[in-house]
Amino acid sequence: MKRPRAAPILVVIVCAVLYVLSFPTTVGSELSVLKHWSTPVDARLTPEYEGETFPIKIDDYATYFAVDGRIFRRQTVETGIALDEDLFVRFPAPGEPVTVSTRSGDEIWVEDVTGFPFFRSGRLFFIGPNNASITEWSDRVLWSREFGSLVTTVDAGDEIVAVGLLNGQVEVIMNDGRHQHTFSAGGSRLPLVTGVAIAPGDLRLAVIAGAEPQYLFLLERMDDGFVPILQRRLDHEFRRPSLVTFVRDGRFILYETPNGVTIFDPSDRTENRHAITGDLVSIHEGKDSMIVIAARDGDRTSLTAVVLPDRVVFETSFDAAAFDLVVRDNSLFIGADKNVYRVDFDAR
Repeated sequence: MKRPRAAPILVVIVCAVLYVLSFPTTVGSELSVLKHWSTPVDARLTPEYEGETFPIKIDDYATYFAVDGRIFRRQTVETGIALDEDLFVRFPAPGEPVTVSTRSGDEIWVEDVTGFPFFRSGRLFFIGPNNASITEWSDRVLWSREFGSLVTTVDAGDEIVAVGLLNGQVEVIMNDGRHQHTFSAGGSRLPLVTGVAIAPGDLRLAVIAGAEPQYLFLLERMDDGFVPILQRRLDHEFRRPSLVTFVRDGRFILYETPNGVTIFDPSDRTENRHAITGDLVSIHEGKDSMIVIAARDGDRTSLTAVVLPDRVVFETSFDAAAFDLVVRDNSLFIGADKNVYRVDFDAR
């Protein structure tokens, strides 16, 4: 496809960013950059494209890109928005009508639910205006539940949803809305849940809970509920939602720390810590046991790729007022200001 000619200053910016992304700091010779492209978010559309796409939100645009750099759809963002692989949701303000749009542009007005929309594992949920209810929606309301405390964190698995609450409880809900299990975190002066994650197959739960002190709990599925099998006191604490997730088919637990990320192996209780500069934005899992950690310090973005459990193979940082990241296998699709870049690499 012949792309529009860019202005000279844009060419300089694109080349500068691509230089940083193409020549990152590596450990030894463990990184091989395979190829890359860049596309401005305002490039012309290719609406007839029928292949794989991914969503990127930067520069007031919600854009669906093809993996080869073409743009399938672009929507100006004038309100709050939640993006997923096939849907994006616009919500102007609490209590006002919500619009769900498909990747191809079909729109559905959501009239039977209000609140703040978000996606987990490809499923669309709404936190109610009172912050104490959860509703799952797909063309219609699938289920809705009220809780006795404020919702602090949510994760979705194959057949369950885990809801962390300010009162220190985790409520496990079945896909039809039925209650399955309640876990109450203990051992702390303040009983709040700051993070929850569901392992593949819904076999385990990881919970970050409590303050003074804070703990990591690991629960294992047994019969119709979950049983705690590990309680690990942390040397830090958050009193806000914090990131925790399972990777490598549930073998490792990754959780946020004040200055980085800890990779914890419950099988032998070992951990590896990776420092970051700024605030943790997201953690993405690639293939070949690789994860990518994104952090922001003002307009400075840092990306670190780690082959689990502890081998850093890729590090780079760059300035961008707007940033988004999608990882597919070992391809990084990086939204930075008005451009999207693809970097493919092989970590050996």
